[in-house]
Amino acid sequence: MAGLHRTTGRWRLGLGLSLLTATLWGSLPVALKTLLTTMSPLTVTWYRYMISLALLTAILRWRGQLPAAAKLRAAKALLAGMAVGFLGNNILFLVGLNFVGPSAAQVVIQLAPVLLIGAGVAIFGEPFGGWQWTGVAILLGGMALFFHCGLADAATSPGVLIIVAAAAFWAGSSMAQKQLLRDLPSLSVMWAAYGCGAVLLMPVASPMEARSLDTVGCFFLLYCALNGLIAYGSFAEAMAHWEVSRVSAVIATTPLFTPIFTELAARQWPDRIPHEGLDWLQLAGGTLVAGGSMMAALARTKSPSLTEFAEELNET
Repeated sequence: MAGLHRTTGRWRLGLGLSLLTATLWGSLPVALKTLLTTMSPLTVTWYRYMISLALLTAILRWRGQLPAAAKLRAAKALLAGMAVGFLGNNILFLVGLNFVGPSAAQVVIQLAPVLLIGAGVAIFGEPFGGWQWTGVAILLGGMALFFHCGLADAATSPGVLIIVAAAAFWAGSSMAQKQLLRDLPSLSVMWAAYGCGAVLLMPVASPMEARSLDTVGCFFLLYCALNGLIAYGSFAEAMAHWEVSRVSAVIATTPLFTPIFTELAARQWPDRIPHEGLDWLQLAGGTLVAGGSMMAALARTKSPSLTEFAEELNET
């Protein structure tokens, strides 16, 4: 389809960046959950955006790569769509965390990659074969197993419904981001998203809430900002090298990391982070989500030829 962004085909690099994103996002809800005891979702998100914007501005200025105003104006419609989706996802996910635990939130948010898979196939015409659809089915089955104790209640829970909405915003933002990569580098796209988000949140944020944070709380706030910057940057760069469907499928392994980080944090800071006490069926569900998403990501529609393999080795 003319005018649509095409990947570089360096799928190994795309896979590595996708796994880094999944690992970082897996730890993020743990830190965010602790901040919500003293700060509002709007203020936490505003601080994350401001810190990330300041760091990105310094990096891009140092490189001489601050995006030109003319390029930003030319892509203003896509930038606005991405910024709204990006902001909606971040805020709604935090609001949902007020009602559910970190691991449950990560399981539900995996609807976002599923939505993105469908969009990538429908809009970008990306190949997606039978084995990959089997992987998606396993992923969805794992999500159902995770909520085996209260699947019906989970489907109507306020926290779950809010995070489902966050997933929809994420998928929409990611599709806009995919198109923006035609004309703007990934760091410039993220710089514009953080800048728009910070401006939109400024009237409703309460920066003085940060005064109630202790040293550990300040560490978590800084970590959340750096986590988002590195993870979203890796995600954007991954989509430049690999298909949307495969990137989103690998990112669906995130629920596998969240219980691990939650348990480690609960041991380190037992007064801040409670043990989730997941049973073996929930852990099995998380494992199925990871296995299904990896099957969807790695079941390539065709094997690369020896010539392609040799060329890729020369590139590395």
